[in-house]
Amino acid sequence: MLENRIIFDETKRLFSLEKIKSFYSNKKMYFCNMETIRQQKVAALILKEMTAIFQKEGYTMIGGSMLTITNVRVPKDLSIARINISIFGSADKKEIISILKAKTKEIRFLLGNAVKNQLRIVPTLEFYSDESLDHLDRINQLLKE
Repeated sequence: MLENRIIFDETKRLFSLEKIKSFYSNKKMYFCNMETIRQQKVAALILKEMTAIFQKEGYTMIGGSMLTITNVRVPKDLSIARINISIFGSADKKEIISILKAKTKEIRFLLGNAVKNQLRIVPTLEFYSDESLDHLDRINQLLKE
């Protein structure tokens, strides 16, 4: 009988599990996907070092386009770094993203040399085109008209 009861510390009342399940079965549950402090620190470190890499090597890698790293997201296991990039000065953004994906090993090696004292394992890099600035420019143009 006691295994079917649960105690809430704040109110010191006993509720049966059946009552709790029936209460929450009709409700929609929403969960926040919040990053831990470690995820935020690793993402900030990768953002800083990738910015330095693109400032030094970016012109030779891409050839004349300006890159801006807008966001870096890292999952809880820190195995993948998803990097959002805004591209300026180029008409074909998909081509530049494909160039970056082709040179992922080289970029990851440079990142590994930069963060070898801070991270034990260098995450796998995934590059994505960030269209938010283009979308913002489009909205501004529409508002001006």
